[in-house]
Amino acid sequence: MARTFLVLALVFLPGCAEVKPGFRPEEAPWSRDTTTRPPKGHLRVTLNVFEVAAKDRAALQGVAKFAAREVAVAGASGLEAHGILVVAGKDSLPASVDADLRRTGSMTTQTVFMVMLPNEEARIEIYREAPVEGPVEVPLYKDQQKSGSATLEAEAGAFLAKGKKLPRGLLEMRLTPWFRSPAGQEKAIAEAAADVVLDPGRPYALYAKQEESESVGSLLMSRGSGVSRRHILLILTVEES
Repeated sequence: MARTFLVLALVFLPGCAEVKPGFRPEEAPWSRDTTTRPPKGHLRVTLNVFEVAAKDRAALQGVAKFAAREVAVAGASGLEAHGILVVAGKDSLPASVDADLRRTGSMTTQTVFMVMLPNEEARIEIYREAPVEGPVEVPLYKDQQKSGSATLEAEAGAFLAKGKKLPRGLLEMRLTPWFRSPAGQEKAIAEAAADVVLDPGRPYALYAKQEESESVGSLLMSRGSGVSRRHILLILTVEES
């Protein structure tokens, strides 16, 4: 199976202050060694991206076996209402998920590193240039009640991310699902945004609810169409200097 190490450059939005883009690992003042501190004042994001074939989609739900059940994830209700589950994991979560999904025989994985400043918005890209099947109409929710719908064609999918330091050493990461159509039209789903409270250095898994076939989550956490469709599980780890 393929194992690649990619570097994701930050994509900054209009109106945001300019900061340095994501570093290449060989150029950065930190390395793939997770004990190395990020540059002073920055947040370092490590993104483990796992993909499986459509026939193995159920295997992604196995991440629950490696959850830190004693850790509640605050602020994730907006994502969860739109079909995206957020689970706090143990320190070994990336390695445990890797070993578990290898049994499917269809898994591919990549590890992405990036840096960002607190209170600056950046885009965490999940996929791009994916084959599109659509457009697809997905429901939108407010306060757990359906409030409307959105029509999406997802050639690219990402989270808009904005981190903020909280008292007691915690972080708040605002995550907003974002899509781009084949025609280049960009759409951020504000209704699905969530201010997720993170423990720095702890890995968190994000994946789509299996029972939902047409939702913001099912489009964001998969790419392609038909028999070539690939389902995605992200493990997000954020550290601060």
